[in-house]
Amino acid sequence: MGRSLMGSRLFPTKGALSWTLVCLMISSLSAVASEYTCSIEQLSHTSDRQIGARAVALSGNGRQAIVRARVSSGSGPLAAKPELFQVDLGTGEFSRLTRTSEETFSGEITADSKLDRILFVSDRNLTDENPNQVSQLFLFTSEDREIFQLTHFTYSQTQVLSPTISGDGSRVAFLANANPLGSNRDLSREIFLIDLKAREISQITHLTQPTIPSAPTLSYDGKKLAYLLTHTLSGFSEIDLIDLENGEARLIYTADRLASPILTSDGSSIFFVTDIDPEGFNLDGSLEIFRIDLGHSDGSALSADQLSNFVQIKGSSFDNLKVSGNGQRIVFRSQLDLADWNGEGADNLYLFDIAESRLEQLTQLRGFNEPSSELFIDKKGERVLFSSRANLAGSNSDGNIETFTVGCQNIEVYFFPQIGDGRTGEIQFRTSFILANTGPDTDVEIDFFSSQGEPLLLDLGGLGRRERAVVQMRQGTPFILSTRGLAGLKVGFARVRASSGIAGTAVFTGSNPSTQTTLYEAAVPLAAPISEFSVVVNTLGHYQTGLAMVNPPALGNSVAGLISDSESAEVLLRLYDDDFNLLGQRVVVLAQGQHLSSFVAQLFPKISQVREMIGLLTAKSNRPLAVVTLRYRDDPTKHFPADIPSLTTLPVAPGIPEDVRSPDASPQP
Repeated sequence: MGRSLMGSRLFPTKGALSWTLVCLMISSLSAVASEYTCSIEQLSHTSDRQIGARAVALSGNGRQAIVRARVSSGSGPLAAKPELFQVDLGTGEFSRLTRTSEETFSGEITADSKLDRILFVSDRNLTDENPNQVSQLFLFTSEDREIFQLTHFTYSQTQVLSPTISGDGSRVAFLANANPLGSNRDLSREIFLIDLKAREISQITHLTQPTIPSAPTLSYDGKKLAYLLTHTLSGFSEIDLIDLENGEARLIYTADRLASPILTSDGSSIFFVTDIDPEGFNLDGSLEIFRIDLGHSDGSALSADQLSNFVQIKGSSFDNLKVSGNGQRIVFRSQLDLADWNGEGADNLYLFDIAESRLEQLTQLRGFNEPSSELFIDKKGERVLFSSRANLAGSNSDGNIETFTVGCQNIEVYFFPQIGDGRTGEIQFRTSFILANTGPDTDVEIDFFSSQGEPLLLDLGGLGRRERAVVQMRQGTPFILSTRGLAGLKVGFARVRASSGIAGTAVFTGSNPSTQTTLYEAAVPLAAPISEFSVVVNTLGHYQTGLAMVNPPALGNSVAGLISDSESAEVLLRLYDDDFNLLGQRVVVLAQGQHLSSFVAQLFPKISQVREMIGLLTAKSNRPLAVVTLRYRDDPTKHFPADIPSLTTLPVAPGIPEDVRSPDASPQP
């Protein structure tokens, strides 16, 4: 098996393979853009129209949910009682949590971030501590399946409202017209706090009848509490924040019309809705969503940022506003056509990404009128849980109340700039795509295309001959997809779409098909495109340094005809010796979707030193490029198996030395 080091031939055999074709297997997955996608799934399928399956809580990681549904324990409709179920949102499997003997869950229900502690209101005698059947607050632990009575009110007309539990499950806040500590003799509605570790109750507010507190909201660690006070005589409202560690109270905002605030999990921001003009944003008096940054410890210079300036219609409505745990996304209902979709006044669901100022309409109901159900959103804002009578996913034609989820993810778009499979001469080439998912559950879509952007049919072993592979990957799972390398050599590129958290490596293998001897193997891990990079050049002895650059193609459902001059990349390459003396420079132009694969000696053929040197190659591009360095060794005087050539991939070094950030250079001939 003779070989030559000259020209563009990396492993010349009988039917030599050029350098350009070798690079096809080694370019790394490179994220170049992101898309946004949302999909609705119906979780429950019940037949009882009276209660169906109502959403109760969503875990912070968006993988588990709690729903309430009736279970029949005998004959007749009265024998069916509401019970709690936990749902695995990955598998759709329901697990029954409670087995009660009476109508236990008569009031509001909520849970902590892990769904370990479920808080609910009931007037039943569930633990033999409530014989008079007064409205009380109870705690259900999902691990032990036990119920604990947290309050012991005696006033027969007690109302326990708006219970909430901190994300870590340490503290509980709620409203009640009770006097458990002797400090609320007028039985006005007050905010109470229970420390679940110490099992102690405290009264947070001390109000009079004309002043009404709103539902309290807690930070994840239970150390901060925010609420709204409405002064009925003056009509003014104020948002207050209490540091529960030191008891310090702050007046955050006041206006004549405010809605209940929502405190973010980290306690850094407060969201609220109003139709006033707090900062000169809302001149037409429409109902809008605002955010207040709580970063000023002394309460000074607090300002409200208007978030919902995507609508300026007087009388607009926002119902059941919820904020993701990281404070980056909000979900709400509105009867207005906020996204230019004619819903004829239907109560539709919307998601707003704050960082990207992007509004997504999650449902497309038309003229459908139903009571608004509570909404739930996970920490990252990627999943929304709710209940509805609508036929949102095509499986609720009977109009029963069912529980639905909407999954919304940023879909990252990656590229293997070149792929290939098949035989040429005496070498068989195969590519293995090795993927791991460290993020949320996701579908991974891999599309194969020829160099001209046409669908490319590849033999993928057990998956058969395909132009596209779709793989469902749960968090923490690996996946390997390999081509078979049986037919003639096919060359092209691949597009990979998945949510964040996908890591991957393209492994290139060259072997002798008759002996199944592996000649070499190289792999490149996941890398993001960069605009400036440097490469160590080594061409001493039998070594060569190679460079592959790809100008990522445009996004779109069809990539046919992607190569275009409209988004060309102009790459300034400069070659230096080991003393950082400039030997030469040139400008390489890559059309969109085009790649360049070459030895450094081929890039600078007129520089004699390049064939036997150690130096530095720098690159500066006006567009981010997917790039990889290759280190190749081959002794042309020896033949296989006396000598086995080696091919190694190396990452480029991000950035270039400061003194080479120069104006455009003239192209080298």
